[in-house]
Amino acid sequence: MKGSEKDKGKLMFVFIVVPIWKEPLPGWSDNINGPTGLLIAAGKGVLRTMFCDSQGYADFLPVDVAVNILMLTTMDYMVY
Repeated sequence: MKGSEKDKGKLMFVFIVVPIWKEPLPGWSDNINGPTGLLIAAGKGVLRTMFCDSQGYADFLPVDVAVNILMLTTMDYMVY
């Protein structure tokens, strides 16, 4: 069902954007500040414990995925 009334008004919320996943260079990052530094430290084993809410949820989204979604939804809006 393209362009139905129930599809109108949906928004994409991105909370934490992290470095590239696949395009153009897999895993590329321009810095290690913020959530990127936290992910690198945990992945390397430097950060072993952290005081946080055990029921918390972090929504990470690679920047190339966010840009691809934005381009596809724009194209879909303009074409259909």
